[in-house]
Amino acid sequence: MGDVKTLRTVIVDDEPLARRGLVLRLARFGDVEIVGEFGNGEDAVEGIRTLRPDLVFLDIQMPVMDGFEVLRSIAGPDMPLVVFATAFDQHAVRAFEQRALDYLLKPIDADRLAETLERARASLGDRAAAGQRDRLVELLAEITGDPAPDLDALLDEGVGAIGRDRVQVLP
Repeated sequence: MGDVKTLRTVIVDDEPLARRGLVLRLARFGDVEIVGEFGNGEDAVEGIRTLRPDLVFLDIQMPVMDGFEVLRSIAGPDMPLVVFATAFDQHAVRAFEQRALDYLLKPIDADRLAETLERARASLGDRAAAGQRDRLVELLAEITGDPAPDLDALLDEGVGAIGRDRVQVLP
């Protein structure tokens, strides 16, 4: 991924001790920045929309609004990666059906947390690469005048694929 990217992280859990425990476990990872902590789903939805984190650790069983309701409320193109952190294993299948990155059981094991963070880093790297590819295709569409250029074909053809209509400056 090049430079080390900070994982902007939000923790959502109605139990203050559970939030504190996760904060302490995450503190050993230099690239994790806790940008918000929320004790209920309603505050979490507002905070996630405002803070735009990369990663959310989300409890499932909370009063008023559970973790799945939070997930539905934040769904969209800019949705952060979501890791469910819960004491109950019976929701795991549903969590993965909702495209959760991972599912951690409390108390959270340090090695499992490290694996989860590695998975988050890889996933964010994939997202960044896809975004760069999309921007490149948009730029090529502008240069070539083709609204849907085939990036792979253009890469195979090389510089000649974009034409020579532009003024060339010789040294």
